[in-house]
Amino acid sequence: MLIFLVYLFSFIGSSLLFIAAIIKLKLVFPLTDHNKLIAAVSLFKIKFPVQFITSNNTCIVAINKTSRKVAIGTISSTFQNKPTANLYAFDEILGCEIVENSLTLSKVTKTSLISRREIEIGEEITELTINIYINAAKVKVLSISILPDQLSLIRTEHQYTQIFTEALHLYQLLTEVVVDGDRDLRRVAQ
Repeated sequence: MLIFLVYLFSFIGSSLLFIAAIIKLKLVFPLTDHNKLIAAVSLFKIKFPVQFITSNNTCIVAINKTSRKVAIGTISSTFQNKPTANLYAFDEILGCEIVENSLTLSKVTKTSLISRREIEIGEEITELTINIYINAAKVKVLSISILPDQLSLIRTEHQYTQIFTEALHLYQLLTEVVVDGDRDLRRVAQ
């Protein structure tokens, strides 16, 4: 009986030490929003050579041109920072646009390209989003906020230039997807 108790308490002690080590590792290396987004997209078991994560760590857009798939993952502040990711084929992405202060700067769809509007220097910017139009049961619009929450910038500020460059990069990636998907649809139609 005494030997049984020795083994029992040694097992319990080892288990508690193991659990304490795991908790310590989680505290030392917390799971960041950046890592949560990558983990959400990696659930699809597809390699994505092109990945873009917004600087405010609220969205990831991952593209695999070989399998013609786009994974879009977002972190919602309303659901305790739980990431969600969806997988789309290139032909399901109907278009995208850059929206600044509720005005479209540039928009591309499978049928047209709307170029930039004239911008005013010195204007205060409170919203900078990328809208992605997705072909689902009905057209779904996914809005990705590029500008960090509760931040307004003047167009001439260096930080705005960096954030706008990031938005343009994401827009160009999505434009390639839209154009490639449109090319596929035209090939099928012929």
